Amino acid sequence: SDVDFDIDNPDEIPVDASGRVLGKDKRQRLHFGPEWSRQLGQRSRLRIRANYIDVSYDNSVAQLYEDYQESTGAVGIEYDLSQRDTVSLNTYARQNKFDGASNDLSGAGVTLGWNRSLSENTRLVTSIGVDSSDDDFGEDQNNAIGEISFIHTLETSRVLASYRRLVTGSGIGTTYLQDFFSLNFIRDLSERVSFSVGVRAYQNSGLDESVISIDEQDYLQFRTLLSWKL
Repeated sequence: SDVDFDIDNPDEIPVDASGRVLGKDKRQRLHFGPEWSRQLGQRSRLRIRANYIDVSYDNSVAQLYEDYQESTGAVGIEYDLSQRDTVSLNTYARQNKFDGASNDLSGAGVTLGWNRSLSENTRLVTSIGVDSSDDDFGEDQNNAIGEISFIHTLETSRVLASYRRLVTGSGIGTTYLQDFFSLNFIRDLSERVSFSVGVRAYQNSGLDESVISIDEQDYLQFRTLLSWKL
């Protein structure tokens, strides 16, 4: 499957904003995200996750973009309140390295999550928390983050409606705050062939007191995919 339409794991859907709206360039994006879990009791689980993103640009026209790497480590505890409800506590630490920057930017955050099975075919995923990130002066900037996602699965089709708010890196040498909405639909045409269509709308804004000024940026994307399994 394509991560652009990862309905089962909406957090895997990649962020596509580069931080620029007037420049075109080719981008290479490498993503590596191993995860490990262990059952602690009948109702509780421990999850440990690492996430690494490497983004590079050709800069064929002008030096508009900066290559960057983002590394994140996360630890979470999940507890089943019932067969339908699960709560979680998650913490993470993040480091952003920008090739053209004199210093790296780091951050950490904590979120509280609640997952509920609304029916046999519908699942609700929610979280709310705070991210504390360095700005370009080395001062901590606190921002609210979170997610709410509805996932509906039928025998031959799947639908995801998701809203996320997060802090992430960009191609202009700093981090920013992003509000991200995604609506995806997947239909299995046969055992091997599926069709997907999706729309994304997201808004980027700079962290307070950042040296690199980021004007508020709005994006809208439409995507389609025809997948054939060999």
